[in-house]
Amino acid sequence: MSVHPQDGERGARQLVELAVSCGRKYQSPQTGFVHLHYQMSDENFRDTIPLLENTLMALALFRTHSVDNVKEGRSILERLLFFQGEEGNFPVYLHEYPHCRDRYLATQLLQPLYWIQKNYGGVLGKELEGCLEKAVKKLLDYTASLTDMPYPIVLRVATVKLAWGRLLSDKELESEGEAELELLREKGPNRWWMTPRVLGEFLVGLQMVYNDIEESPWEPLWQHLADTWHRESLTYIGPGINQRQWMGEPQSNLYDLYMGYLGGGYSHRAFQVTPFQLRAALIQPAIKALPVRTLPFKVSGELDGRKWQVLHHKKFAVSVIEQLEPLDSSLQYVFHPLQIVWGDANQTHSFVCQGGNSETIHYDLQESGDLSLHFKLNEKANTDDFAKALDVTFFVDDHPTLKKTIAGKPASVFHLGDKVQLTDERLQLELMFTQKGSARFCGHVQPGNRPAQAAVFGERRFCSFDNQVCLRAVQRVEPTDIVVEIKVK
Repeated sequence: MSVHPQDGERGARQLVELAVSCGRKYQSPQTGFVHLHYQMSDENFRDTIPLLENTLMALALFRTHSVDNVKEGRSILERLLFFQGEEGNFPVYLHEYPHCRDRYLATQLLQPLYWIQKNYGGVLGKELEGCLEKAVKKLLDYTASLTDMPYPIVLRVATVKLAWGRLLSDKELESEGEAELELLREKGPNRWWMTPRVLGEFLVGLQMVYNDIEESPWEPLWQHLADTWHRESLTYIGPGINQRQWMGEPQSNLYDLYMGYLGGGYSHRAFQVTPFQLRAALIQPAIKALPVRTLPFKVSGELDGRKWQVLHHKKFAVSVIEQLEPLDSSLQYVFHPLQIVWGDANQTHSFVCQGGNSETIHYDLQESGDLSLHFKLNEKANTDDFAKALDVTFFVDDHPTLKKTIAGKPASVFHLGDKVQLTDERLQLELMFTQKGSARFCGHVQPGNRPAQAAVFGERRFCSFDNQVCLRAVQRVEPTDIVVEIKVK
């Protein structure tokens, strides 16, 4: 147990101010609405008006408790409610009305609307409060009709039902949500627990129904959050099931804001203006901070038959997870068998294993952080295509202080048995590749974006944000085992 290091209300107010500031960045002075397009949020195309972000903006304005902002929040909410479809859902963008193309949008809208009704229903005025109550009932009826939902949406729906059931004194709705939430809890950890973006969404829902998550039935999730957050580099370091990179750092989302608040420190990247910051309006004051572990420490587990381990040191952290079969298309760009992170609030660095042609990957992780990865290559190599011949690939974010050497000298080509060193002012990684077989390989240290790189589009589509350390097959016609020994200094 750990009492929150800062006043919970004060910390939450700072996040509300962040949400309002972000909203102002995208707000039109002509319409008063937040304008952005999900597929073009980084470009200068801002004609569309999304329902969700504007509802979040209304909540953020209410939470400032400023008279002018509350009036503005009421105005935004009042205008949005006119766009509810006949079935109860809302369109993604106002101009799409009456077509509602996102069947799960209703479940998202019920979260900010819950906090508006619960905490600010008394200042809405009778007419607007009546319209909101009518809209919420239609949203809840629509949500009840949803079927075949993925785990994160089921959890969101369960918490929405439970919270709104309590608020509306609807015992049947409350009991239904409670039962659904208990079924999810009984399933225990799963791959969604290993996805930072989804973890942030989990916390939104759980804060709607529990004042103290640590003392709730979901205490294992709370401990999992503490086990997989590296306080020094301020990033997720759990099993790499589904993660994205944005230029030189892990891609920020609501999870980073939650963990910054609960963990007592924010990364610089979390405060670079992006639309997700509007979701900070959903973060409620916390009673306790995440528990602080004594360093170094290691946690381990198993996920869908894959063993995983996470090792925390003060200056760096390591995460490894087995690959038991060739990756399917859903994991090719987001799965990380290995992650090593280091840095501070200003910059989070990462060295990862991604891509390649391995059938399986196993690991041996030492307490010091040194490890070995064992890659099994079964198929005949496609040596006619340079990219497809890259059997084993690692990536490190490119930054000014990074030095790349081979056997202590600047070079870009290496052979089996050579020592490849990646060094900056905080850490040195030393890699050595060996094989069990008779194949011929050539190693390269070159610019190249990791598969998880999400920033390569538009004007940045030809930019390289990473350095690639890879082993290319020159001749391989039989199964081959590659062993990569990595020393962390």
